[in-house]
Formats: sequence, structure tokens, C-alpha cells
Amino acid sequence: MKTTIPRKRPAPLAGVGGAIKALTSRGSAGLSDMERQFGEQFAAMVGAPYGMPVAGARVGLWHMLSWLKEQGREGTVLLPALTASIVPNVVQAAGFKVGFVDVHPETFCCGHEEFLGAVDDQTVAIIATHLEGFPVRVDRLAEELKGRNIFIIEDAAHAPGAEVEGQTVGALADAAIFSLGKGKQINAIDGGVVTTTRPELYEHLLAQTEVAAAPGRLAVLKKMSMVLSMQLLTRPFLFDTTLWPGVRLFATFGSDPLYDRFVDSTDPLAHAGPPNVGRRLGPAQAILGQQALSGFQARAQTRRELWEEWYPLAKECCHVQHPTEGTRPVPLEFAIRCSDRISAQKRLRSLGIDSQPTWMVSPQQLAAFRNDSIGMYPEAESLAQTLVYLPFYPDLRASERDRIKTMLTDPPDELRK
Repeated sequence: MKTTIPRKRPAPLAGVGGAIKALTSRGSAGLSDMERQFGEQFAAMVGAPYGMPVAGARVGLWHMLSWLKEQGREGTVLLPALTASIVPNVVQAAGFKVGFVDVHPETFCCGHEEFLGAVDDQTVAIIATHLEGFPVRVDRLAEELKGRNIFIIEDAAHAPGAEVEGQTVGALADAAIFSLGKGKQINAIDGGVVTTTRPELYEHLLAQTEVAAAPGRLAVLKKMSMVLSMQLLTRPFLFDTTLWPGVRLFATFGSDPLYDRFVDSTDPLAHAGPPNVGRRLGPAQAILGQQALSGFQARAQTRRELWEEWYPLAKECCHVQHPTEGTRPVPLEFAIRCSDRISAQKRLRSLGIDSQPTWMVSPQQLAAFRNDSIGMYPEAESLAQTLVYLPFYPDLRASERDRIKTMLTDPPDELRK
């Protein structure tokens, strides 16, 4: 019997026993040894001198921008017009003007050439996003802007292990943010890491983290239970008898509970910042992160091999994401631009392949920027409405990989260029 291929399956959680033991032990008032060690290990993996675990990539970004404010920096922060909604909302809440830059139609990213064309005297920082694990040439951006006093942040939430000219992303500029969420490549149930080449920023992050509270035990247990349940319920046969009937039913009414439940709000943030800005990662999640790091390289290689198998087939007849020259991606998603996303997803469901819309949005979809952005960023607006993600994760079975490969060899009309 042919089973349905789920759109997502969280990476396995290793170290659950150690995490639970850390939860039951006496909590640390400041940054724990486990968190320090994890930050150091992560920084070493990307080649950065400093690494700091944080409650989430958005919290790390908030702390960076707060530090820039303390330096008396004011002006515009440039970022891609196709991005996670939380990024421009954090930038605005931190008191900076948001400057969007349209993305490239082939890479779906905003590369160094696009950014350089938008830099002016008001530019205080740039957030260069390695979208879906496909890196951009931050090295060239940093070289061109040397001496301009523009702070460059790599948004590497999707991209641990990706490379630019043989160098791992995360140490190509002033700082980088990584995500450890359940759908990301390194799964610590949530949280993030900031890496930086700037010792003064690291000291600021350390000071913020030392006074932050560890997440509550019940909250961590609840998140671990959710991830473990998702791993179980996306197994063959179980998915078909539990989640899949509901997905199909809701789809007939134009809804997607597996997307709606987890997507970020598009509404502006309060000036106090993200809701968990006063939290840190915590020792239990640091243990999960350490264990995830130990198996990361093997899973990253599987992702690369899968992409190298599918990409040559898909690029002939589908509008798929292309890598930037001189880079080596570790894809988080296999994104395809389709003519009609609703019809494309319906057709894929008929083939037993679950899919989802992109998490990324354009300024037109953001409440704080909607009125001033319509028609300003055509590529981002189009991609936000047409991108669909195929199932793409290391735990796909051989039969599931072959079924998607067969589909890409002769894709439905809705997925064709």
C-alpha cells in the first residue's frame, strides 16, 4: 500500500534523557556551563570566534540591534523583500527604519549586487539572508563595504553548514543568527545561536543572557512532547490515519492547520521586542543542541545528496531555487515556483505528496508596511504567492524519494515553467 509523504518530519531528538535530568536539577541563575559549551561548539563549527545561545534567532537579532542603538547608530536596516515576517517586525520595533530590497528571480535571495545598489548614507546595517539554506555572497558584500561602518548580519536561520567559497556561513561578516527550531536543520525544539566576530557584541550578548531566565520546565517538556509526537505521527501509515485526513478535509475549505498553527504573525511587534526577549536557551535545550550537532554533518550531507539528485531533473521544466555562483548550499527546503499554488498542492495531494506554502512573506503582506509597498517589490510579491515546498528531509525513505523524483521527471502542469 502506497502511503502519503508528509511535508515535514522534525529531526530526531537526541539527548532527551539528559535534557530531562537537567530540568529536574536545580536551575542556574545565570548562563550555565552547558550553554557556554554549546555556544563554543557551535562557533567552532562555523569558524567564528564567539557563539552565544539565545532563546531564539529573533531574540538574538533584537539584542544585536539594541547594541547598535547603544552605540548611537540610527538609520536604515536593509533586508530582503522576501523574508520571515518576524525579521522586519523586529527591526521596526527596535527603532530602525526598514529598507526592503527586491530579490533575484533565480536564487530567490537578495545578493550582494542587489544590496549594494540600495546602500546609501542612511544605511546602518544589512541583514543578508541565506534563504532556505542557499547562501549569498556576504564575503563580497563585506569587501565592497569595508570602511563604510555598515554592520552586516547573516540571517543563517536556515543555513548551518552552507558554504561560500569553502567558508562556512556564520563568520563571513560581523554577526550571524541561527535557528534551532523543530523544523530547522539543528533541532533543539526551539531557540537559536548568535555567532560573531566582534568581541564587544559578544560581551553585550553575554550580559543580556546572564540576566535572562531559563525557560520553565513545563514549557520545555511540552515542546519536547510536541516534537516527539510530530516525529511519531509523520511515520508511514500513522500519518495516513491521523493527520492526513484532517489536512485533506481542511484543504477543501481553503485552510491548512499544519501551516496556520505555526506561521508567525504579520502584525507589528511592541517596542519591548519579541515575547521571549527576557528568556535564554536554558541548559536542557543546550544538551539537545549539543547532541544535534554531533549528528548534523551526516544529515547535512544527506540533504546535499538529495538536492543534487532532484535539482538536475527539476530545473529543466520547473522554476526551482538556483544556488549563487561560488556557494554550496545545505538546502532546508525544495522550493518550486508554481503557476497556481492551490491547484498545485491539490494535484500533489492526489499523488500522495503533502506540501505547503512558503513561510516567507513580502512587505505587501505585513501590516506595518502594506500601504507603502504594493508593487514595489515584484519578484518578492510573486514568490510569496507562488512558492510551494516539497517534502525534503533526511528521513525520507528510498521509496518516498523515488516517488518525488518520478514526479519531478514529469511534473504536473501547475509546477511547470
